[in-house]
Amino acid sequence: MKLADRDQRLQVLTDLDTTLLVEAAAGTGKTSLIAGRVAMMLARGTPPSQVAAITFTELAAGELALRIRAYVASLLAGFIPDVLKDALPSGLSAPQRANLTSAGEHLDEIITSTIHGFCQEIIRSYAIETGLDPGSRVMDAPGSDAMFEAVFRAWLTDRLSGKVGADDPIVVLSQHDPLRVVGLVKDLADLKRHHPKAGTSRADFDRRIDVDLVDAIDAFVRWFAANPDENQTAKLLNRPQGKGARRESHQARAPSQRRAPSPRLHRHFVRSPARRRAVTFARSGGPAVSPGHSRPPDRPRRFVLYCRS
Repeated sequence: MKLADRDQRLQVLTDLDTTLLVEAAAGTGKTSLIAGRVAMMLARGTPPSQVAAITFTELAAGELALRIRAYVASLLAGFIPDVLKDALPSGLSAPQRANLTSAGEHLDEIITSTIHGFCQEIIRSYAIETGLDPGSRVMDAPGSDAMFEAVFRAWLTDRLSGKVGADDPIVVLSQHDPLRVVGLVKDLADLKRHHPKAGTSRADFDRRIDVDLVDAIDAFVRWFAANPDENQTAKLLNRPQGKGARRESHQARAPSQRRAPSPRLHRHFVRSPARRRAVTFARSGGPAVSPGHSRPPDRPRRFVLYCRS
């Protein structure tokens, strides 16, 4: 029975100097064809150390290595495998047999592995240049997760065993929130694991973010009042889930100095007192004054930020 793709299969086994792409469904003999191509390359005189057969799974890589050995052994025994009968209709020639005999003693030098296994071999060969442990190995996802969990628990247990100072961040955190410290630190460890180059930005303790927020809202209110034709902005402000804010000191200004926002913006920022939350900020040191209380002269001016919930 002649296969419909017989000519293409023969090209794979004989055209050894051309890069070919073989596309076929599962169970059509791709692994056998690749193993046969490797056997033909060895019979032509290619050193086993110059052959790399890369697959996607460890199972396929092991099967491919076994088939290459089986084909070489069959050819040296005088039996032509079915996949090679079209390529070797008269059997092996004397030079081909001599090449296979020489290669048969070095079949372990053929690389048959997965993509990540092949990359690992390259890294291991240049361990000093890459800065990696030459004894490292590739792990699958479940094994990696299990090892990470074990290392993390051992590290956390050692950290909380009293070997570090009382001012250690992990120790302090566990004192204030012992029930959630493990989950919090675990989340941070997972973040660092998946983003090893991620870092924290340097904190600017001289900056007052609360004051910057109030000033930004004040500037936005003035800009919107001066641009009544901004229809898209007005639509955003009228959304039910929108958030707004205003600076309370605006009400304390003289009427001539006030820059009243448009009715739509004013309604969005100020109305519905039952659904707003007040957050009080202080411009400088000292406690802020709660709404409804007078401010002592030595206390700083307060700003109340109203947000719709």
